[in-house]
Amino acid sequence: NHDNSNLPVGGSWRVSSVDVLLTIPSSEFDYYPNNVELTIEIFGGTDPRFAPTWRVKQTVDTSKLEWINVRLNNPYHAYEIGQRKAWWTFDFTSVIPESGMRSTNFIVGAVWENDSLPTVGYSNYNRPCDRNWTKYDEDEGWMLNSDRNYGYDFGDICSWPMLRVHVEERVVAEDCSR
Repeated sequence: NHDNSNLPVGGSWRVSSVDVLLTIPSSEFDYYPNNVELTIEIFGGTDPRFAPTWRVKQTVDTSKLEWINVRLNNPYHAYEIGQRKAWWTFDFTSVIPESGMRSTNFIVGAVWENDSLPTVGYSNYNRPCDRNWTKYDEDEGWMLNSDRNYGYDFGDICSWPMLRVHVEERVVAEDCSR
C-alpha cells in the first residue's frame, strides 16, 4: 500500500524500481549462467486478475552486482547453507507512466522464465497467505495461496520473495519566474 494522503492535488505517484534479492549457493557461484532471466511485474491493485500490469524482464549479469557471502539460518528448502547474495534492481520508470498509478494498493510479483532459476531470497514461510498470489499455469489461473490446497498444512503462512520497492512521488511545481 502507498500512502498518498500528503500528495498535493495534481501530484502523482508510481513504483520507480524494485530490488530483488538474488541468491546463489557458494559452490555454484563461479559456474552460474549469465543468461538467466527474471521478470518483475507490478499490478496496480489488490487482485492481479483485474489490475493494470507493468513488466520489466532482465537477464542477470553476475559481474555487475555487488555480492556478499551469507550463511543461512534454518533454511526451509536450501540444500547449501553458504550462499552469495546481491540486490538486483529492476527500473520501472520507462514502463509506468509519469502520470502515475491510480490505485494506492499494488502487488509486486516475480516470474521465473527458466523454472526455478534464478533463486530469489524468500521470507522462510513467515508471511500471511491471504495477500500472496500465485499463477502456476494458465489453466489454473491466479489463486490466493490461502485458498490453495497444497496437500499439507503450513497453516496460514507463506513464503514471499524478498523485495525492496521504491516509490516516486511527482508534484507539479508552481511557476516561480514571476
